[in-house]
Amino acid sequence: METEIFVALLSLCGTLAGSFAGIITSGKLTNYRITELEKKVEKAPERKNTRDFGTKTFIRGTEVYKKGLSSGKKGGKNKR
Repeated sequence: METEIFVALLSLCGTLAGSFAGIITSGKLTNYRITELEKKVEKAPERKNTRDFGTKTFIRGTEVYKKGLSSGKKGGKNKR
């Protein structure tokens, strides 16, 4: 009977230690990801008043076509 109680207590200690270690590791990983995301946001160029719609880029209401499109046709696909 004593061995079963000892094994049960040992299992309980292992379970508690594993759960605690998982919680601590998860918290550290979350903090690391948030820090890396903040660094990435600080490095990103400002994108005010710019929207990307696939074939066209609109800047402050003026249409500016991206490089590589054939002719100046509006809305046409680049056919080769």
